[in-house]
Amino acid sequence: KMKKGLSKVASLQPNAVKSVSRSSLHKSSSVYKQGSLQGKKMHVVFSHVSVRLYERTLGDNPCCYGAPLTLGWEYTQKKPDCIENYENLRKTQRRSRKELSIPFEHRKYILYNVGVSEVDIIKREAELVGIRNQMLIDRANYGGW
Repeated sequence: KMKKGLSKVASLQPNAVKSVSRSSLHKSSSVYKQGSLQGKKMHVVFSHVSVRLYERTLGDNPCCYGAPLTLGWEYTQKKPDCIENYENLRKTQRRSRKELSIPFEHRKYILYNVGVSEVDIIKREAELVGIRNQMLIDRANYGGW
């Protein structure tokens, strides 16, 4: 179970590169000139997954209504795990797109739990309202996105 205020990020670690395609090597490279990899296709095998638990903090996304969340720089490294174990566990933990969206009340609750003050949250929300208003003005004046 994750600690409050942490978000999980997983990355795959390549186990081995079986071979390299001819198109991925520049014709002047020494490996290509030796001819040992001519005609072979690239094949990468992943064996382990590394998981990091990142801190969550007050974000700055102007498209987010309410207090935005973002990942901080601090993280806790978990032990690498076999990719099969990770995928089997992940199958039971998959969330729908709707479940990935965090309502603003819950984002505020998370921020309080990680030590962000109400004053900082209110200031950020006001800043973002100003930025969104400026974006609307810019869109009206310059034809927008």
